[in-house]
Amino acid sequence: MLDVVFGRNPAHDGRRARKETAMKPEQERFWEVDLVALLVQWWKDIAIFVATALTFVVLALPVIIPALIMWFLLSINFTINGGMTLPP
Repeated sequence: MLDVVFGRNPAHDGRRARKETAMKPEQERFWEVDLVALLVQWWKDIAIFVATALTFVVLALPVIIPALIMWFLLSINFTINGGMTLPP
């Protein structure tokens, strides 16, 4: 009886519940974001990026070191005289 007096009709609760669930969830506001969780996720992403960059550099070392040696030798105009050549 009090439900009807105060405007809550139990006969319509099912329809209201279906209508409320059919509506889109309210979009989260930017000031409601958990900054600690955001910074933790950001730190994890940065750590993955650094690990990827470090792995790339380590795997590239077998190519980089000889290239730097050859670049240095070319910069000082290094030539090999003689060596193991066959006589004419």
